[in-house]
Amino acid sequence: MSYWNENIEPEYVIPNNVLDIGFKMSRTEIPVDNVWQLSSVIHKLLPWFSNTKFCGVHPVYGAGSANGWERPGNSEKLYLSARTRLLLRIPREYISHTKEVLEDRRLECQSFSVQLGKVAEKPLYPHETLYCRNLLCSENISEDEFITNCVLQLSELGIKPEKLICGLPSQIKKSDGMQFCRSLLIADLSREESIRLQHHGLGELRIFGFGLFVPYKSIAPVFTNSNSVMTINPNTNKSFNI
Repeated sequence: MSYWNENIEPEYVIPNNVLDIGFKMSRTEIPVDNVWQLSSVIHKLLPWFSNTKFCGVHPVYGAGSANGWERPGNSEKLYLSARTRLLLRIPREYISHTKEVLEDRRLECQSFSVQLGKVAEKPLYPHETLYCRNLLCSENISEDEFITNCVLQLSELGIKPEKLICGLPSQIKKSDGMQFCRSLLIADLSREESIRLQHHGLGELRIFGFGLFVPYKSIAPVFTNSNSVMTINPNTNKSFNI
């Protein structure tokens, strides 16, 4: 007679109740600082959007550099390529209505207009490294203070970060002035943590493009080029520079 007991962790089932949907966009020029105008129009067309959990509008963002081309500054224009998409993060139950309202529609923003085309669904996957381009912060916050605030917000979601990289400060134009923000990269997330963070995001104004996380392919180039790398000491919960 024998007895054999193995502790096998159950396979993680990726929830599919939230996802990104991407609309093709006409090949035209729009302001680099575009997310507030696009979001405002979307809120008018989708009345439920502003008050629905998990919703967010991704900024339309060109590549940083390619074949010597550098992305223009916020005050300049961004040329939309054939691959550019308007991405919205929404609960699955709202997909049909969103498609019905926005597919093949022209969005008339304050300083530009853009023609949307067909839409495709983009499920969320549990990548271990996630990146947020615009995370709300105050104008004069230090990197240490920013990281500490992020760790506190993550802990409220039940996420214990191992590595965080704080980006340079930037500004986004709103209807009533400028909003300060920083980028943030988080590495070594578990599968559950990754999906939870993509669902909930961090901070406020996700419906205006802030606090949304997307997969990041590799952390190595960021570590090589950044002076703002932070890790978390598990014994003290304090951040320190690498």
